[in-house]
Amino acid sequence: MKKWLSILLFFINFICVFATSFDEDCNYLGTLFSDVAIDMSLSLEEKNLTPEAVIDEIRTIYNKTASPKIVKKGDIDKKAFASAINDTYAKFSLTNGHASVFDVSSNTFFPIFWHQFVYYSEVYFFKENNAYIVYKDYKNIKKGMHYTGNPENILKTVYDNKILYRYAVFSPTIIKTSNISVGNKEYKVPVAGDVGNIKNRKNYDFKNIDNNIYLKIEKCKYQDKREENQFYNDSKTIIKDFKNAKNIIFDLRTNLGGFTKYLDQFSYALIYDKESKENDIHFSKWSRNLFAGERRINTRTMINKTIAKGLAPSDYISYCLENIEKKYLDDVDDEQVSVTPWYTGKIYILINPLTSSAPENFILSLKKLFGQNVIIIGQNSNGSCDFADVYDYLLPNSKIRIRLTAVDFRKTNLLKENCWHGDTIGIYPDFWCKPQEISSVLSFLIDKEELKNYIE
Repeated sequence: MKKWLSILLFFINFICVFATSFDEDCNYLGTLFSDVAIDMSLSLEEKNLTPEAVIDEIRTIYNKTASPKIVKKGDIDKKAFASAINDTYAKFSLTNGHASVFDVSSNTFFPIFWHQFVYYSEVYFFKENNAYIVYKDYKNIKKGMHYTGNPENILKTVYDNKILYRYAVFSPTIIKTSNISVGNKEYKVPVAGDVGNIKNRKNYDFKNIDNNIYLKIEKCKYQDKREENQFYNDSKTIIKDFKNAKNIIFDLRTNLGGFTKYLDQFSYALIYDKESKENDIHFSKWSRNLFAGERRINTRTMINKTIAKGLAPSDYISYCLENIEKKYLDDVDDEQVSVTPWYTGKIYILINPLTSSAPENFILSLKKLFGQNVIIIGQNSNGSCDFADVYDYLLPNSKIRIRLTAVDFRKTNLLKENCWHGDTIGIYPDFWCKPQEISSVLSFLIDKEELKNYIE
């Protein structure tokens, strides 16, 4: 009798331990949704959902998909748990392009929303009035026929040393064919997408090519102080060359983001012809105005996290605490700050789907400053600059990493630029091209063949 009682107590304890660890992770996740994540908190409010409802859905999916073998051992099926979180986000269309779920145990990354990649055809058009006309024969699609499909699938490019247009489609998953409408008839054509691979990658690379200033910047985050100082020193040197620049080229492909301060120095140098205290103050006001309209989550948990990180001055912390009854703080700074940059030349920016967050902010700010003089080349960017202040949280038992954000930029002045197309779609280039075509397109636009030797 004692033996059976011992076995029964063992199993009861075993079940309780599992239930406690799994429930603890779920409860912590629910707290994150309401206390630190503005993306999740706003999504729940907009959809009339509660954190409890989302957690219940995660539990339901997990219970259906978790390995009985793992569960019987009293463990959490980490991959099933991570997948259940991810699937629930996707089901309710919660959070944003910054968000992700990462199962540390299996090294598996779960992006919440897949990026909308562009897939190109080999069908080209020239534009006449408002019509797109086939440029050359392509199989059964003949030269001179008129495009009759969705104009959003016609992308401006350079081909055959001419500015033409190309049929392409967007998809979050791999596709190999698409139906194109020409002459009111559907044709199936092959399509292909390619992010590309830049060889011999460095954190940055600055060159002056006959007064065409080329700046490749692949990161906006430095943990090594010596490396950071070297970046700033080299930046100051190349900035001196801006004075005689014919063109300035920012290569931001594969720049996954970090802090905008590493790019702000270039904006400053293009606006003011010299450094001064007065210009510093003016630039600070102008930069602040770009983000007028931002909304920040304001909970004690988030304030404590901000204090611990040393991310804000004491007067701002005091302001947050004085307004603790407000869950969100809105920046309504609507002061108009006029800017007249000294630089009047062309600025070319190279982007791809890995261009995300901080560099997207930089591109949009340059568009505001220089308008049509900023020419973007490549593929659409990642689409993750509408939320910011990204934090990683580790669930205590499963050790699943959850990435969430604390600031909403969707209604800021910065994101009113018409080249911004939102989460997972990002910034549209002015000239679309595959990675292997980018140096040829740039060389054509600048009329400088030698650039091909420097830009991969």
